[in-house]
Formats: sequence, structure tokens, C-alpha cells
Amino acid sequence: MTGGHIAHPLLISLANIKMATRNKVSSHAFLLTVLLPIAKFVHLVKWMQSVLGARFVHQCLNIVLELLKQAAHIGQMMSDPFGNLRYCFTPLASYIVDTPEACMLACVQGKTSLVTMAMYENFGDAFQHSPRTAKTTLKQLLSIPLTMFQHFKDGISKLKQVTGRAQHDMQCYIVALIADAAPRKVVIAVRALMDFHYLSQVTMIDEAHCQKILNALKEFHKHKQGIIACGARQGAKSKQVLNN
Repeated sequence: MTGGHIAHPLLISLANIKMATRNKVSSHAFLLTVLLPIAKFVHLVKWMQSVLGARFVHQCLNIVLELLKQAAHIGQMMSDPFGNLRYCFTPLASYIVDTPEACMLACVQGKTSLVTMAMYENFGDAFQHSPRTAKTTLKQLLSIPLTMFQHFKDGISKLKQVTGRAQHDMQCYIVALIADAAPRKVVIAVRALMDFHYLSQVTMIDEAHCQKILNALKEFHKHKQGIIACGARQGAKSKQVLNN
């Protein structure tokens, strides 16, 4: 990921200020909350660059607006113009964006309604479609299955022409990828195997380090039955378990 010397300003204001007053530059009714970085991702798949960019903006907004979300949920003591303390809540009244930014925030494509569940084929019909809510968006995102490095409807059966570099990259993030998708014993076995690989690659090995290698290998054999039980370690044609 690389970034340039440019950023996207996020401004915030109060909804109880009249629009005519708020929109005047001389009123200074908007406060600069944060400068969102505009990142340029170097992923080989072009559409993934857009996905990563949108996810990056969502994560930045989630961090910056955390205190406001807490105030909207449980309230916050604030002083009014007369110095009196008020128990206030800060719900988001509106978010002023253009259409591309609105699509990104709503996690929809350009031909989909941003505020309802209607698709572009439904635009102009007389049916009142249900509203698009945060709960609906989160439910749709959670329903997307992810396996290994990419979404395959039939899963992944094998990897072809895997180089040492690819193996190195997989060792860096395979445990994180399977953490919420594989059974607990599978995750423990894979993590122990990765520990064994890393520990055995050091330049100098003493007795204490050798014991750590043996412990990692012992941990793998203790939990490898979880991999075998899932059918993940068997011959493609014979279906015989490769128990080694």
C-alpha cells in the first residue's frame, strides 16, 4: 500500500444550525474532524483495489467517529451556550456526499439504490421497496463466504505451480485467514506447523530452541486429527488418508 500527499477532509456540524447560516463560509459552522488519507493499493486484481480502498475509508471512519457513536448510544454531558450542563445524544442526522461516495458508504454498486433495496430494474415502478438499513448491509456482508485467498463456490482443491515465495507468503497469513472459518483443532494444528517452520529456519539452534521445535511438532501431531477428520488431508483420487 502506498499513499500520496493528498487527503479527503471530513467536516462536521450541528443540525440545529439553520442551513442558510451553516452553508456560509464566513460562519465557520463546519469543523474539520479529520483528514482521511487517500491510499493507492497495489493489489494485482484491479477490482480488489477499489474494495480495499472502500474498506480503508470505512475503517478510518469507524475509528474517528467512535466517541460520537458512544455519545449517540449512551449520551454525553455537554455545556450549552449559557454554560449549563446538558445530557446530550449525538445521532447522525445527515451525511453529505456525492453519488460515488454514497455507494461506497452503503456498500452497493452504482446501479443499486442507496436508500432502498431496489435494483436498477426496479427504478420507476410503483412498488415501495423496503429501506436499506445498516442491519441489512451487515447481514449481507456476513453472508459472503471467504475461503483461503479468494471466494470459490466449490472451495479450493489444490494449488498449482506454488513457488517458495508463495509458500512464504502463505505462512505469513494462513493462520489469520482460517481463524474464523476452520475448526479449533485445525487452527491449532496449522499454527503449530507454522511455528515449526519458522523455528527450524533460524541460523543458530541451541538446546532450548531445539526443545521449542520439538514442542511445536508435538503440538501439531496432537491436533492433526482435526485436519484428517475434515477430509482436508487425503488423496485426490484414492481418497485414502495420508496419515504422516
